[in-house]
Amino acid sequence: QTVARIMVKPQTAWSEARSSAVDDSMSFSPWHGLAAHQPLGGIMRSRKRAYEMGKRFRAERNGCTIAEPREAIKLP
Repeated sequence: QTVARIMVKPQTAWSEARSSAVDDSMSFSPWHGLAAHQPLGGIMRSRKRAYEMGKRFRAERNGCTIAEPREAIKLP
């Protein structure tokens, strides 16, 4: 037996402009979290340097500054 039907209109939550803003000006690193949650071990310390170098390389190649978010940001 059908007890309910939910209908939701399509949402335009993601756009090309938002995708470009995230891809070009943000970076990911496991070290962005709380100190208590930071990765452990020598392999992870090596990865930290690789993340930093990748971020620098992308910033130079894309010609933009990659900022680390400190609070929620509003994307275009």
